[in-house]
Amino acid sequence: MDQTYKKKIRLYYKDKLELNSLISLNFKDTHYLKDVMRCKIDDVINIFNETDGEFECKIINYEKKLFIVKPLKAFKRIEDKFDLNLIFAPVKKDKTEYIIQKGTELGVSKFCPVLTERTIVKRLNIDRLNLISKEATEQSERLTIPKISTPVTLESLINNWNNKANILYADETLKTKVDLNEIKSKFNYTRSILVGPEGGFSKSEINFLKSKNFVIPISFGSRVLRCDTAIVVALSYWHFLNY
Repeated sequence: MDQTYKKKIRLYYKDKLELNSLISLNFKDTHYLKDVMRCKIDDVINIFNETDGEFECKIINYEKKLFIVKPLKAFKRIEDKFDLNLIFAPVKKDKTEYIIQKGTELGVSKFCPVLTERTIVKRLNIDRLNLISKEATEQSERLTIPKISTPVTLESLINNWNNKANILYADETLKTKVDLNEIKSKFNYTRSILVGPEGGFSKSEINFLKSKNFVIPISFGSRVLRCDTAIVVALSYWHFLNY
């Protein structure tokens, strides 16, 4: 493979990775390498996981319709700098998948879907979302695939939250000019971001959130943003300040 013109291929491998061991890739990853990326024996790819780090591997055989690879070089392990929770209300399928993809790229370590009074989508295909998160992890050169929780009600999540861990939530009722100094000061000690559903939080939910001193409102400006846009804005601020 001409490494100059083809992007670096990274694959997540959940089992143990060791130098000079032989690894049999699964059918899906083999199909991706062979039929999509046109890899062949002696080509070099990267394989990684959150426990063992990242390895440069050579494809050494094609056996029983599966590629066999051998780790030849270990890279210095780079941990994700911070844990970051994204609490969000599920939306339509494509937008939720977009949230998972972009959230993974921007450093989210755990996605926490919540059901609010105005949440329309009540069920999520967690397996599908895990696949999207895995692919985004491979693309963005992370080592750790984010966790995705099953949906719970907003009230349940907040009432069971560690009140020593602040949550920053996008409060569209503020509609004040963006204050970068305020954003910087609040993001410096916050590891959780909450964005509401399409249509926003109800009045009772806003009052409920305001009753918790560890839930801190913040404005992202005078415009009313769609929830997926607000999430990207919030995560972009956080990513800029922390990376």
